[in-house]
Amino acid sequence: MSGANPADAAFNNRAVVPGWADHLARWEADSASVYREREVLRDIAYGPRPRNRLDLFRAATPGRPTVTYIHGGYWQWNDKEHQAFTALGPLGLDLNVAVIEHSLAPEVPMAAIVAEARAAMRFIATNLADWGCAPRGLIAAGTSSGAHLAACCMDIEGVDAGLLVSGCYDLAPFLPTSYNAAMGLDAETARALSPITRPVARRQVVLAGARELPAIREQGARYAAAIPAGPGRFAEIAGHDHFSVVDDYARPDGAVMAHLAALVEVLAR
Repeated sequence: MSGANPADAAFNNRAVVPGWADHLARWEADSASVYREREVLRDIAYGPRPRNRLDLFRAATPGRPTVTYIHGGYWQWNDKEHQAFTALGPLGLDLNVAVIEHSLAPEVPMAAIVAEARAAMRFIATNLADWGCAPRGLIAAGTSSGAHLAACCMDIEGVDAGLLVSGCYDLAPFLPTSYNAAMGLDAETARALSPITRPVARRQVVLAGARELPAIREQGARYAAAIPAGPGRFAEIAGHDHFSVVDDYARPDGAVMAHLAALVEVLAR
């Protein structure tokens, strides 16, 4: 983004993280290594569009729970091939990982992207047993825009919890931004596609880097507080920004995975 639009500043992570492009280059290289070195079922189709596909990384132990990963990119950039390295975190906890790709704006409208994420989640929930995964304990997870999409799946049967990192759950603030040129939102669609307008009483861990932009940290805290019956929890990951928190996600011994491990333990009770 050029940054010419003042409204962009609240969400322009690239402007406040020097070397953000180095993160992306490393993610691509690390993801390529994961594909070479790990057993994976690639490009499983969950829908009719070219990007309606997912990769399944199996845990070492059969019958273990599954966590999804929906990539970030403000709904208009990136793909699973550039962020599959994040599977290393949950794999280190002996969890199955389904890395989901979706169509991008403006090629398809935002409502279609949300519908694709929901279709992918239903597909995963339906096929867990056939893949040798635990039929219960599915955790919908993602970072940045992927966290928003995972939050949009909380009401789906078979989804038991959410791990939401660095997401935006109220899309109204994007209306005056340059990002909306691709997103194509108006006030009505922004509200309809904002999880904060219809929070689901399902266990959700909502995280953000402590060095994230204030608007993103505020969105996470506000969404967690809105979840009914108190199952939502918000925490900041110390020392991390919007990009480095994704690196932490990929570390089995990282702070994000500590939250995931605790969530898996609670679901197993």
